[in-house]
Amino acid sequence: MQRFADCCRQINSELTECHIRGIAVTTFGVDGALVDKQGNLLYPIISWKCPRTAAVMDNIERLISAQRLQAISGVGAFSFNTLYKLVWLKENHPQLLERAHAWLFISSLINHRLTGEFTTDITMAGTSQMLDIQQRDFSPQILQATGIPRRLFPRLVEAGEQIGTLQNSAAAMLGLPVGIPVISAGHDTQFALFGAGAEQNEPVLSSGTWEILMVRSA
Repeated sequence: MQRFADCCRQINSELTECHIRGIAVTTFGVDGALVDKQGNLLYPIISWKCPRTAAVMDNIERLISAQRLQAISGVGAFSFNTLYKLVWLKENHPQLLERAHAWLFISSLINHRLTGEFTTDITMAGTSQMLDIQQRDFSPQILQATGIPRRLFPRLVEAGEQIGTLQNSAAAMLGLPVGIPVISAGHDTQFALFGAGAEQNEPVLSSGTWEILMVRSA
């Protein structure tokens, strides 16, 4: 958080004529961590570049078919998907899932430090391969098949929804006003649409780390 705070203070010093009215967090998708009730990590974040989950993906058919996974979640088989991280943790450190208060994606880890609130950005959940894209909630079928408890995932928040307000400790660290709203954003690729200049209802294909076809809806 210190580097984040230093960056925020530097940018804020250059915006002398601006009044900051709110803050939102976007980060890369899929990664996160199991945390306790205070938001402390119970296990280090498994990076999307870590190869340990490749074997989990290769053997997922013993739990649920890869075709069914993609049909429900809309997400293809990539070894860095959140689902495979959680299955790996369940198989190698089952006691951590029992102890954990929540699973927080990277954006939610930061939001918790800003507000004290436990939430799940729906745009991040969409990268996990566990979200039912029709129901816009974590899929009971996927969770039951893989043995991942639904209780690990805090309330889902839509992009643009207020998560909470900037608490005193975070405001002091960032050099921002106490109490300004913290707004849900989440997965960086979705919000790159705006930076790319996409018009409403215009499709955009993001090609790189993975392939994401998106349409700007608002």
